[in-house]
Amino acid sequence: PWWLRYQNILYPGDALPIGGLAGADLAPAQCLLAVKPFYDAHPGAGIACAAENRLAGESQGLVRITVENGRALVYAPIGCQSPDLALALRQMVCQVAGLPPVEVSAPPRDTALANGLEVQSAGGTIPALAAARRAAQALAEALKEKGSLAALQGREFLGSYTCRAERGGSSFTGGFAAHCMALDDQGRVAKVAAAHDFGRLINPLYGEVRVLESVAQGLALAAGLAGATGQPAPFPETEIYPVSNQLPEALLQALPAAGVRGVGQIAALPGLGALQGAYLKRDGRLCLSLPFTGRPAP
Repeated sequence: PWWLRYQNILYPGDALPIGGLAGADLAPAQCLLAVKPFYDAHPGAGIACAAENRLAGESQGLVRITVENGRALVYAPIGCQSPDLALALRQMVCQVAGLPPVEVSAPPRDTALANGLEVQSAGGTIPALAAARRAAQALAEALKEKGSLAALQGREFLGSYTCRAERGGSSFTGGFAAHCMALDDQGRVAKVAAAHDFGRLINPLYGEVRVLESVAQGLALAAGLAGATGQPAPFPETEIYPVSNQLPEALLQALPAAGVRGVGQIAALPGLGALQGAYLKRDGRLCLSLPFTGRPAP
């Protein structure tokens, strides 16, 4: 039940199962409070929570700012693989160096910086932004001395940052989510409520879409529509694939906690737990394997 989870929720300073201490950037209590109205309004709803660690071990970020033709070009190993990350890099440099957006751009990834550095867009966001901040600080000092970007033509400013789990654990940061699912009279999923401590969303719409995608993935796993490879499989009776209008109504809430998050498994797994809880309330049977057999397709 909701109250049991809330009584045992993590607060900043509490010990984590993976080692280390929960930081102020984790917002599990806020996630549970966000879904409580939905849970109270649907007595048969199931609820589940999930936590996801980010940046296990040490993750390094490298950024190079080059001044060319009166503009600051921000290069990173993962640079513009993601338009949202490119935007975040530009925002960081503009804020720290005091430059207008028109004078800052983030070209495609710098393969020279990426030499031997294996990073992904989600896992590299934190160290990349921290490295960009350090490079921008060096640029800001040079601007104070020279007065303009034109006077810094050809100059380069490097920034690096290594994420270490300094609180004694195996990961640098993490995220939290709480999902609720309510069934209709036929036992199918009618509504879903999801709350995530996304951090500061660069693209709020995409964040919501990403959660919906993962909720659909969880429902596909529960219904046996995803095989061993995780690829969608057709309904066995009709040999057709499920379509988007079969998804349940979703109520999403993004909580503006500190930091940045990756949204993947953390959005798919709690839906399975919430669906399991809803089925348990409905017929008293606990689903212990996938797919959930003997139930209507979600």
